[in-house]
Amino acid sequence: MACDLSEAGSTVVSTVGAQRRVADGVRRAAAAAVLLMSLGADPSWAMGDVPPGTPMGSVRSSLGIPDAIRFDSAGHQIWEYTGRRAPSGAYRFSFDAQGAVREAVPLRTPERLAQVRTGETTGAALLELLGEPRRITATEAGIEWLFPQAGGKAVTVILGADRRVKSISGSD
Repeated sequence: MACDLSEAGSTVVSTVGAQRRVADGVRRAAAAAVLLMSLGADPSWAMGDVPPGTPMGSVRSSLGIPDAIRFDSAGHQIWEYTGRRAPSGAYRFSFDAQGAVREAVPLRTPERLAQVRTGETTGAALLELLGEPRRITATEAGIEWLFPQAGGKAVTVILGADRRVKSISGSD
């Protein structure tokens, strides 16, 4: 009865190799967590728990890629988490010239929604108040902006030809 050990040997080698790869992955993950904590990051952050002074890289490592990146009129980089990456609510982070968090602002709060005024609020002001909409659609009524809310709700804003809020619905 002949037995081919070459096949059994490769199985042992591949199992040992897989165990080494898993161990290496665990070591890398632990090192990344230690690095994040040494930079002042907490891998378990919630959106609203990011303290001022937190490095931009730590925010991205902890919260992922933002839904929108832009600059304000003072030249500060603005990151918004407003959609799928923000299940607990929408947030805007403003960074200083050194790339550290200046402030973290919750968006789409009842107080911010109350500031949206039919016939007065412009599209630019709406962007500042509520952040980037999830969807923009041209309709017969005007330009429709959809803003998802926490808990599966959504606010729909229609902008008229004058680029001011024509109607708002779903804001309770």
